[in-house]
Parts: sequence; C-alpha cells; structure tokens
Amino acid sequence: ADVVSGGELARALAAGVPPQRIVFSGVGKTRAELAAGVEAGILQFNVESEAEIDMLAAVAAQAGKTVEIAIR
Repeated sequence: ADVVSGGELARALAAGVPPQRIVFSGVGKTRAELAAGVEAGILQFNVESEAEIDMLAAVAAQAGKTVEIAIR
C-alpha cells in the first residue's frame, strides 16, 4: 500500500496490509505520522526534504530502529 497520511497508514494496517508492504509517501508528514510508521515497521518512507530526513532520523533513533528511505 502507498499511504500519504497517518490515517491512511492506520486504515491500511487495520485492513490487514502487512507493514513490510507499506510505503509512506506524501509531503508534510508530521513527527507523529513518522513515529507511527517507524513503530509499525513499514517498508519505506519516501522523503521530500533534508529537514524530513533529519526528523525521521531522530524519530527512528529515539525508537531504537532503522528505516529505509527513498529520496524524491
């Protein structure tokens, strides 16, 4: 599933889409949305800016996890 918000992420997970088959795209992701994706263990984040990379790195580090990214 390709999701663009925290709500879509929650719906995809509730529908039974395995986290390792979810890609989080979209602009303006919030820290809470990034944290939800990190905690769920999604496949990949499509990041839009250096600031988003920095925020995602901080969220992942706080959770003690690594994440896969693609730069748009």
